[in-house]
Amino acid sequence: MPYALIGLCDVTLVLIAGKLIFNVPIKGNLFCIYLAASFFILTCLGIGLFISSVSHTQSQAIFDHAFYTSAGFYIVRIHVPNRKYASILY
Repeated sequence: MPYALIGLCDVTLVLIAGKLIFNVPIKGNLFCIYLAASFFILTCLGIGLFISSVSHTQSQAIFDHAFYTSAGFYIVRIHVPNRKYASILY
């Protein structure tokens, strides 16, 4: 729970910095922004807790996290270049 509160404080600092330093307008309901941020933060904390409970050593936790992250990259196809831009890349 403390890490979730730290994450929400980070969201607040980013919103304030965006408004004051970069003049980014905050559009939308702040409750919805914080609700989405809370969902994201709790999901990330849950994944970290799951990986740490499955792993026995720190190196195994690092490998498990890399495996979990790379599986997500394959699902959303980030690593595959778009065919439209193939002529530019090659």
